[in-house]
Amino acid sequence: MSDIVSQEKKIEVHQASEFIIKLEKVGLTSGLAQQIIQSPGNKLAEKMMAGLEESIEEKNKIPEFPRKITVQLPKGEFIARDYFTEDKFDMESNFREWFLGVVETYNGEEVEINIHKLTKASVDNDIITDLGGEGVVETSLASLIDLMPHLAKNQWYLFYLRDVNGELRAVHVRHNDDGWLFVADSVEDPNEWLAGLQVVSGNSRDLDI
Repeated sequence: MSDIVSQEKKIEVHQASEFIIKLEKVGLTSGLAQQIIQSPGNKLAEKMMAGLEESIEEKNKIPEFPRKITVQLPKGEFIARDYFTEDKFDMESNFREWFLGVVETYNGEEVEINIHKLTKASVDNDIITDLGGEGVVETSLASLIDLMPHLAKNQWYLFYLRDVNGELRAVHVRHNDDGWLFVADSVEDPNEWLAGLQVVSGNSRDLDI
């Protein structure tokens, strides 16, 4: 262990070992840890130690860091029934009942949408909590329509949308060889979504993200 102790400012052996373990948890190597600890004055080591706990905490959260897509919302009313039609989409009965009566109103604004990858099997409440709560995770039907060209084929996406009664629902969306499929579920039920699912979050109602 002495070969990884800085000549200018020693770090205790147990601290160095802890540092290496933390680096490995965030995907780095013990070799890199040695280089960092040997850096002059260990200023880099000190900065890394200060930031590692936060990095590990972020890595252990349910959704991975998101990719961001900007969507364009319409100007005026967005009437769900005009866009979600049975000749275009395969819609499960709950989706038709809960969403075809939705009317949203916008001013033609742009909205940034985040797409996260679920890293482990998780239920709705845990996903919503990790993403920052309902006000952050909620998107809209207008955002969904504009986002669809950016969604990969044969990949499931999970949206959290307000239905015609204002209740938050979990909407499962997929584009396969037969076209688009929309399935809606209650957030209150213990749905467990599998790792690898793409979770969409964003905001269309002028809330901070």
